Amino acid sequence: MSKYCESEGCNSVMFGSDATSKYCKQHNLKSHLEEYDKNSSVLGIVNVPKTKSVIGKLRLDLLPIRAIEEVARAFQHGVDDQRYPPFDWLNVEGWEDKYFGATLRHLFDWRKGVTKDEKSGLHPLAHAGACVLIMIARTIK
Repeated sequence: MSKYCESEGCNSVMFGSDATSKYCKQHNLKSHLEEYDKNSSVLGIVNVPKTKSVIGKLRLDLLPIRAIEEVARAFQHGVDDQRYPPFDWLNVEGWEDKYFGATLRHLFDWRKGVTKDEKSGLHPLAHAGACVLIMIARTIK
């Protein structure tokens, strides 16, 4: 027995893994994008893609923009404060222990209820995020 897409006006027959869904691939994507639209103000997203053309491409639009901006502020704080030159983290010896420890300190601050770092005024999770990004970048280079 064939299963058809339940989206109004769609007569697509669904096969394989699609048959376990209520909607065909095109309408499944549409429902995800509609959900994305609902959350876009929380995520700081202005333009939501409306086409199927995003399939198979790196979906950078899925990143939470406001959180990424806050992490970027953590990177910028050290540079603006003139404590570190830009990209100095690429030259840190013993970076695994240094950034792992710093990540934990910022995470512990957050768990203790700290909402602003004393030096930067930024959320401790922004600093933890910066440390994690450095560890990722140094690990996958």
